[in-house]
Amino acid sequence: MRIYEEKIVGALRELGDRAYQARVWTGEALPDLSSFVECVETLFDDSGLGSALEAGKVFGDHIDAQLRVLSEVIDRIESDEPYEVLAADANFDRATRLAVTILEALQKPDGGDEGRPMSTEDRG
Repeated sequence: MRIYEEKIVGALRELGDRAYQARVWTGEALPDLSSFVECVETLFDDSGLGSALEAGKVFGDHIDAQLRVLSEVIDRIESDEPYEVLAADANFDRATRLAVTILEALQKPDGGDEGRPMSTEDRG
């Protein structure tokens, strides 16, 4: 199963960047426009991450566990709310912080299996 790491990294970066969200998710940075829903779809669907997590290991036990927690936290967020309401939601705040933590772990150069996708053979 193929994952698109660049989509994962980009979506985590977007989810963790409140300043970017305030500009782009509100339409203040036209023609750049995105949303919480689009970001989550990119992270878990477009990248293949959601299916890969269901199938087994992707990045390693620790990062995969954090990604699963992030998914659970995101599921508790009312995704159709305007950005101002999202930004005040405690679950949204937790999701933002988790995204930053996961992104930092993925970008560690010495991360080994904790910082790089596992090969198809390693996933079993």
